[in-house]
Amino acid sequence: MKKKYFSLILAIVFIVSSFSAFASPVNADVTDPPPSVRIAGVDLLPGGVNEDYGVSFSAPEGETPTLTLSNSHIPYVEGEPGIQISGFDNFRIVVSGENTIDAGQYSTGIRMEGGNLTIGGDGTLTITGDRGIWMDGLGIARTLAFEGSVTADISKIEVVAAEDNQTRVAFRNTVSVRLHQSRQDFGNRIDIDDTATLRFAADQGQVLIGSQNLVNPEETIDGFTFTEETYDTPATLTLNGASIQSDEDGEQGIQISGFDNFGIVVSGENTINVGGPGSVGILMRGGNLTIGGTGSIDITGESGIWMDGFTDARTLTFIGSLTADINYL
Repeated sequence: MKKKYFSLILAIVFIVSSFSAFASPVNADVTDPPPSVRIAGVDLLPGGVNEDYGVSFSAPEGETPTLTLSNSHIPYVEGEPGIQISGFDNFRIVVSGENTIDAGQYSTGIRMEGGNLTIGGDGTLTITGDRGIWMDGLGIARTLAFEGSVTADISKIEVVAAEDNQTRVAFRNTVSVRLHQSRQDFGNRIDIDDTATLRFAADQGQVLIGSQNLVNPEETIDGFTFTEETYDTPATLTLNGASIQSDEDGEQGIQISGFDNFGIVVSGENTINVGGPGSVGILMRGGNLTIGGTGSIDITGESGIWMDGFTDARTLTFIGSLTADINYL
């Protein structure tokens, strides 16, 4: 009798164990991915050095794992980020000399999957393509920091952030960073030292004097200087002894578009004289315009200043100690 009772218990245990094995997945425990650093699709960690691309990796005990770029050129490889980093809580990239990463139209220059990323050094870093740096900020706040005296020109920074995740971008020391995107992309998630420089290239904006677009650094006109948007100031056009003369119909002396906020700084004596029918001295297409400075400006034309306020309320502001004589607002 005892033998039969014992056999029955074993059978029940076997059935319960079998059911549990089928009901629970074998890989229920999720583990972090192993550390990985890939350069243009090639794993760097086995040897730590890729002489073809001028990169090297080191991870001394107790120190932040570091990838050094020394006069590196990382080309576009279809479907692959230029640099792909995963499995690190903190990671550092040090740039020395002149360095470029070509991300292509549909790829990413630097892809950081989890963890915090710091880019520093005393060299230059240029990242072209559709997406310059991509940070995975899902689940926990991350930090992307630029430090040292690095100079960087980056197509775009994209930080993936949930509603409750304020992943931040920091600019420290004397770095100089130029981004080809809008200041508004970052909301209030920027930290910047007083000694750092941050500029936003106006790739979608235009400041036209005749047919010349002063947003393009190759286009220059005496008396006019365009300055890109920075962390705390809008893009500006400085007039210093500037003169525009035209009597053609429908002419615009200065035509501005593609900016949410724009400033005109007046220095010295300046004249915008467009006298033909339908002419406008300053045409602001969308956005708010602030005119200030210490100089004088004389604007003629059928409309001296014309503001496009059809879709949203706009503001035209005069500040400073400038003197202005304007035909018509």
